[in-house]
Amino acid sequence: MFDQRDKKPEKSLEEMQEELIKLQKEMQAVLMKDRAANQIRLGYFDDQEFLIEPQAQPEEERIEYFVSKYKKNYKIKVIGIGGAGNNIVEDILRQYPDLVSENLMFYQLNTDSKHLNLLARNRSKAIRYLIDSPYTDGHGAGGDVQKARLAISQYFDKEVDEILNECDICIVIAGLGKGTGSAGSTYIINKAATKKIITLAYVVIPPNTEGSLSYEKATDALYDLLKDANAISQLRMDDINKNLNYLSVVERNQEISNNIGLSIKTIVNLINEQTIYNLDYADLITFFQKKDQLAYEFLVKEIKLSSSQENLVAQKLLSDDWLDVNQLIVIYQLSKQLPGKLYDELNAKIKASVNRNAHIVFGSKYVDGDDNIITILGKKTSSLIHANNTLVYDPYNLISRPDQKIKNVMTDHYLWNQAKLLEQKLAAINQDQTQNTFKNTNRADGKIETSSILNLLDQDE
Repeated sequence: MFDQRDKKPEKSLEEMQEELIKLQKEMQAVLMKDRAANQIRLGYFDDQEFLIEPQAQPEEERIEYFVSKYKKNYKIKVIGIGGAGNNIVEDILRQYPDLVSENLMFYQLNTDSKHLNLLARNRSKAIRYLIDSPYTDGHGAGGDVQKARLAISQYFDKEVDEILNECDICIVIAGLGKGTGSAGSTYIINKAATKKIITLAYVVIPPNTEGSLSYEKATDALYDLLKDANAISQLRMDDINKNLNYLSVVERNQEISNNIGLSIKTIVNLINEQTIYNLDYADLITFFQKKDQLAYEFLVKEIKLSSSQENLVAQKLLSDDWLDVNQLIVIYQLSKQLPGKLYDELNAKIKASVNRNAHIVFGSKYVDGDDNIITILGKKTSSLIHANNTLVYDPYNLISRPDQKIKNVMTDHYLWNQAKLLEQKLAAINQDQTQNTFKNTNRADGKIETSSILNLLDQDE
């Protein structure tokens, strides 16, 4: 039975009339466009007609973008080969998980199935391959370079071709001195080079505590990499252990991965970044081009500073490893607060830290905030030799293999030009056969042989 107490009290006649008038006004307030007068009517309120002149509609802004019909997305493939290379790739993906994309892919290749299975538990975005063959049986190469090379060339060649398919830049990461890393890095770099792919290699040189045999394997692999790669970047464990002796072993290894990861991230940003002034993809390709069969090494440095750090110019920005650098790309991420004087002093400081004839390309982009970042990519002709079971730099740029005599390879343009100048001077002397200095020469024609100076540079000692 309906309870009268639940019934809501009825509205008074006055309230109902007011509500009706309100509803009528709301219903009448409709938008009607008067096309003839180009006006908008808002209806009638208390018999008053309100007219509003419409605001002029701005013309649609049209931006014409220029897109080349030849444009494509550049693809980079980073390949970690062997135990050390696999671990470094894993560390990079842990630190920079967002690096992986359709145009940047990471691979882990190994002859050791146990190591690959261990890495698979981390569920990183790397693509893993087991180099399976009867030479290794999934247990690794045991430091045998020849065994690893046979496993890759005879049982993994097709997979290497698939990985290098649609690749513009191939980056190989490996530890040298053992089997899979030494054999795999040289094989992949050589194959990529024959496909006209830009090839870069990050290699870790073993410490002298591992003995001369590891050094011989590392040097042999280095020779092949320098011959085929566009450029290499080497991290010497002896230097790392000496300079970072206050860190634990795990932290030192992490430092290696951090350096390589930052370097790869820099290269990727150079390719993908669209807002860097005075720098484009062609500059990067030109930077890594291999000329005159020379061997190159490259270095990467990132410097962070605030606009107030004017005393930074008094500090040493680059280490002595940069003294021989003859080509640089310098990218400034600048805040609007950076003083122009500090910018000029930084440029002068960088130029003074490298070869005096170095070619430098500066690029810049503007960012919000007070922090400024300087990213420096440097390249120099390599001067690695193998002597006394140690890897050292030689001022005359000698490259050798353990099974060969040291052979002079003139990769320093300055020394080459000096030799050419000497030839010209001696040639001028030969033209003047009346000089008393050469009257008693042993040669019958009274001339000095000049054509052999540069030839001597190519002779084995």
